[in-house]
Amino acid sequence: MKLCCKKPKRFQPDWIASTRNPRFQSNPTPHALKNFLNQSHTIGNPSMQAIISKRIKDIQQERNCRILFACESGSRAWGFPSPNSDYDARFVYVHPLEWYLQITERKDTIERMLPDDLDLAGWELRKTLHLFSGCNLALNEWIGSPLFYTEPNTPLLSELRALIPAFFNSKKATYHYLSMAQNTMQAEWSLDNRIKIKKLFYILRPLCACRWIANQQSMPPTHFPKMLEAGVAPRPIETWIRDLIHDKASLIEGETIHVPEFAAKWIHSTIEHALSNAIHIDPPLKTGDVEALNQTLRREVLA
Repeated sequence: MKLCCKKPKRFQPDWIASTRNPRFQSNPTPHALKNFLNQSHTIGNPSMQAIISKRIKDIQQERNCRILFACESGSRAWGFPSPNSDYDARFVYVHPLEWYLQITERKDTIERMLPDDLDLAGWELRKTLHLFSGCNLALNEWIGSPLFYTEPNTPLLSELRALIPAFFNSKKATYHYLSMAQNTMQAEWSLDNRIKIKKLFYILRPLCACRWIANQQSMPPTHFPKMLEAGVAPRPIETWIRDLIHDKASLIEGETIHVPEFAAKWIHSTIEHALSNAIHIDPPLKTGDVEALNQTLRREVLA
């Protein structure tokens, strides 16, 4: 498959290799690897968590709704934030019963762009469950987020986590992640293998997700380091990605880096392999029981 690339621009100096995590420059011990992968790369400063929690409570008051759960999404939930990464809080809410007993269509989303690089967005529960029944990958990632601003183990979340396998669609999921990687390659990758570090992760994580799906036939973890634990990439690529995660924690998201040739070849070949694999995946013969989701909706609306 031929990929379109941007023309080379003037770039910053090459990425300084000495900033990489020294623990992974040679053969790391299993203990060191486990400690690194278990570190939380998603949790921001406590003051921001308090601000977000307060904003979520404000929305409940202003919109006369009940927030069922609120979590972090994007790079902080994926496990590779930069110092200037935005906070992308996502939530699901339910209205009082009267809201559902009207014949007119009503707005079923809430969006707020706030100071402090805070992006809040929420979906109403009926909309959420409808999307869930169709294997909405963004929603599945919210449910699997490692960072919650509300109780992370409510009955609703436990139910949805248990139901993800029943509604999971490997073919749809593979095309979803493959499209993310391809679109980023076409828009951001230069002919001399340079790309903004933020955009590089929009290629690497989706491609590893495709490999997870091919191997596990299940929803990939939201947290990228957890995905890496399953061996979704060859050891040299895995080590390189860990170095990138470590370095990204101290680099601004607009920092441009050079992708080494061995990694660029792996990226291109993985895209080709994922595309070939997606074509041959059979769609699911059946999906989960929608009535279970109807019962969930009724329970939460009447609570």
